[in-house]
Amino acid sequence: MTIARQFMVEADYDHALLSANDALAAKPADADALTLQRNATGLGLIKSATVLGQQGDYIGGIKELTQALQSVPDNAESKLLLVDFKQHEPAQIERLRVERLERPKKTFDALMANMGETFSFESHKLTTSKPAAETQSAIEAQLKAGAPSFQILRSEQLTNEVFRIEASQDFPDGSRRCEIVGGQSKDDETQIYFKVVEMKKSAFFNQPIGIMWHALPTHYDLIDSHQTQLNDKQKLQIADGVSLVTARIQMALGQTPPVIMLPPVSQ
Repeated sequence: MTIARQFMVEADYDHALLSANDALAAKPADADALTLQRNATGLGLIKSATVLGQQGDYIGGIKELTQALQSVPDNAESKLLLVDFKQHEPAQIERLRVERLERPKKTFDALMANMGETFSFESHKLTTSKPAAETQSAIEAQLKAGAPSFQILRSEQLTNEVFRIEASQDFPDGSRRCEIVGGQSKDDETQIYFKVVEMKKSAFFNQPIGIMWHALPTHYDLIDSHQTQLNDKQKLQIADGVSLVTARIQMALGQTPPVIMLPPVSQ
């Protein structure tokens, strides 16, 4: 008890609580030890709430103060802090709402900024009422299902509410890669942002030596979707890629994909 009281003087409430618990283990139901235990618990929660308030987390601080008042119901400091924190709570709730709403798009934009060569390809957006974790699993399954299938290069949770999927698909004259970011933007809404990047097989003389013996992978060049000299085959590849990935995601979300008429390929 002497050690516990010294910790209380030093405002080291965690160690004061441990010492009070030790005292109660030695002498159960001791009135002084029980009082010290309650004070250490309450004052420790008030100290924690004060730090949270300094960090702008008034919601967390209110939870700590509410618990503190159960141990030290007459503590004036905790009552004043609680009144102050509740005044700031609505602003924090709104800030968190906006941050959550914008987080999927900001995450997607940040990833795309690191892939500067793909800027010419358009970004697309879909929404669903499914939770983010369920959406991630469903999209991954749809990309791998059917023909032509996608190879999943990456599927990860960036945060507890935001995920990223990277997938690729090879075909005789080219390759495509899709980047997908999904995130919980509301309790009943998940936003999905994606981009489909198309590539064409490099000229034979630009292929790595050994490709004829399948010793090295095929080399591809990025198609510039803003290029005015795109041939009909490349235009079709770009349109087909967006249509295919959009349909796969929509099927994962339980949405009916629209019927898209693709342009004919010139002979």
